Amino acid sequence: MQYIVYNTESGKIKGWYSVEEDQISSQCETSESYLAVEEYNPTATHFLSGRLITINEVKTVDEIRQIKLNALAEYRYEREIGGVTINDLVISTDRESQSLLTSACLTVQMTPAAIINWKSPTGWVKLNKTAIELIALAVSTHVQACFTVEESHDSAIKKLTTVDQINNYDVTIGWPVN
Repeated sequence: MQYIVYNTESGKIKGWYSVEEDQISSQCETSESYLAVEEYNPTATHFLSGRLITINEVKTVDEIRQIKLNALAEYRYEREIGGVTINDLVISTDRESQSLLTSACLTVQMTPAAIINWKSPTGWVKLNKTAIELIALAVSTHVQACFTVEESHDSAIKKLTTVDQINNYDVTIGWPVN
């Protein structure tokens, strides 16, 4: 199941999680008050200007389309930074990790014999030039695939003309496996 954790006061999203409901509290340690968790329902829950809203708060087709596009961008970002697994090695794909991987790639290009100490979510590994390049390619391919799927959904959403079509469009399908 997909769950959203958000601040009930501001509507600001804390995170999206694909876990069982009883595991959600361990996924979102926080000191914020007013946090709520609910199952993500792409036909009823949307975001407008970074704020969680329900569909009955919106009036125009253009507003609803923008909400769906915002939800799509949020969902793509969560998929993008969700990590990848390469030969049982879990690699983070958040923006900081992408930057560190780029730096490691540059290092092994300049010094091919270099061994990179890499900390993955599952522990430390030593990576040579070949491993760094393969991981960088896999991460880059994953990130690009996420943007490609977002672009495809974006184009489809922009062609929808009715509230029902937009509300029933599911932005959660077609994504690469993390």
